[in-house]
Formats: sequence, C-alpha cells, structure tokens
Amino acid sequence: DYEEDVSATGRLVLWKQGAEFIVSNPIIGIGPDNFKKHTFNTAHNSYVQMASEIGIPGFLIWLGLFFKGWSFSRKAKEIFSRNMERYESMYYISLSIEISLFACAVQSMFTGMGHREILFMLIALGVAVYLYAQRRLEIDVGDSTKALFQKS
Repeated sequence: DYEEDVSATGRLVLWKQGAEFIVSNPIIGIGPDNFKKHTFNTAHNSYVQMASEIGIPGFLIWLGLFFKGWSFSRKAKEIFSRNMERYESMYYISLSIEISLFACAVQSMFTGMGHREILFMLIALGVAVYLYAQRRLEIDVGDSTKALFQKS
C-alpha cells in the first residue's frame, strides 16, 4: 500500500508542489536550484524539477538537448555498424553513450539530476561521437570513390 510508504507519499506531495510551481511560473520558472528552497526536499523527478525551475520554454530546450544527445549517439552507432571491422570500438562507445542517456532518461523520473554535469557531458559526447561518425563516413565514402577511379 503506497499510502503507508513515506517515500512514495513524499514524492507525490513534491510532484504536486512542482506542478503548482509550473502553473504559477510557466515562462521563467522559480529559478535554477530553487525547488528545494520552496519545499522540504528536491523534486525527485528531473522533469518536474526542470519544468518548475526553468519554465516550460527552458524545459523544452533542456528536453530537446537530452533527446538530441541520445538520437545523435544512436545515429553514430548506426554509421559505425556499417564497418564493424574498422570501427568496432567507436560502435561500442556510441552504444554506451546511447544506453547511458536512456538510463538517465529513466532515472530522471525518480531523481533530480536535471542540472548534473554527467548529463550534459553525455549529451555533449553524443553530439561529438555523431560529428566524428559523419566525418569518418565522408572520408570512407571519399576513399571508396577514389578506389573506383583508380581501378578504371
């Protein structure tokens, strides 16, 4: 019975207060890291935390960055998978970043990690590995084109 679990009921109270902050301050929020100043604890949910602290526009930007980091790492993984003999380690690095960001997305439902450096580092790594994959793809395609011309 969740109603007897202090942790569960406490989170429900915090999420309700977060929803109230979002409604009362939808544009700019209550300010970064201010959730705990207005309640008895952190939000224990990054989505509630970010929407209430930085407002809905800021939350959508934060969520977009989160998604872009994940999708870029996924695209990099797909690019590297085309040539596993040459890019096996980069494939697994991309996969690791993708899985880590997915884990952060799930964990964010139960912890307040919205401002944590590790999250932004993983987002940056997802973008970086994708840019590297794009560069490698351009070089590989260029190399295969050169090889075609050299054979003829």
